[in-house]
Amino acid sequence: MLLSARFSIAALCLAAPLGLLTVTLAGCGDSGGESAAVEEARYVVPNDEPGTPMSDTSFITVDNRIVGGRLISTTASKLNLTDEKPRRIIDGRQVFTKAQYTAFVNSPVLRLEKIFCPADAVVIMVNVGNESPFPLKSVSSADRDKFIPAPVLHDDIGNTYWPVGYFYKDIDNETLEINIDLSRQFKDLNRIPPLSRSKRQELTLIFQVNLGVNLTAISYGGHEKRTFNISTTDRF
Repeated sequence: MLLSARFSIAALCLAAPLGLLTVTLAGCGDSGGESAAVEEARYVVPNDEPGTPMSDTSFITVDNRIVGGRLISTTASKLNLTDEKPRRIIDGRQVFTKAQYTAFVNSPVLRLEKIFCPADAVVIMVNVGNESPFPLKSVSSADRDKFIPAPVLHDDIGNTYWPVGYFYKDIDNETLEINIDLSRQFKDLNRIPPLSRSKRQELTLIFQVNLGVNLTAISYGGHEKRTFNISTTDRF
């Protein structure tokens, strides 16, 4: 597969757990170096801290397909894609109209169906919409200038993972936004579209975690830890 040098660096950032991303890999994560890592650590629940068990984990899936199984033509895409066909999304941001994300794409070569994932990782989709067992909280206008931590996934060997992107569907305006940022990740909720009870919206966070681990929990803002057991042994 022929990928850009930019992606090669980003893939290293993406596959690493939180601690490595913020301290040891130059050019990865937010600016601020170790001080930024210490600040972010305040919002991550320790892996050994007990949480509340969740019986319903249907909102978390091991899947690299565009949410809802949408077929988008590569000719309509401005995202960074793999050179190898069928082409897959590396990163980037684009808002697709309903005509673009519901059109039937006959040619397999032109179909854009999945997110690229390195061989040693898996993509995890977490539905955080209003109907989810783990809905995303809205950021108040007073907190727009503050760092408001996004949800974090935990695994059974002590790694934690921030979102690397999201799918946001505005049902009323008939648009689908795909946003994947490998170099910075989505640690701040201010970078994620807000949800409203008065609007019809769907929001799915995208994570990439190490292959072969068991996901054990999701937490929010350094607390509200929910526990479960989801294997990442089998790739999609």
